[in-house]
Amino acid sequence: MHNLWIWRGTGNANFHFGNAIGYACFHIVLVVDSVGAMLNHDRALKKCNSNHQKVKN
Repeated sequence: MHNLWIWRGTGNANFHFGNAIGYACFHIVLVVDSVGAMLNHDRALKKCNSNHQKVKN
């Protein structure tokens, strides 16, 4: 199917639009998940550092 739509150039605009929407949605999910993981990691580090400083004093 990919050969027919992409390599032979017989794909219509709806097929290419669908591929572009799917690709964009994948990247949106990837970025949102990555930012969420980064924020959770930063919160965990702050919590760990605040607990460590209290015990150390």
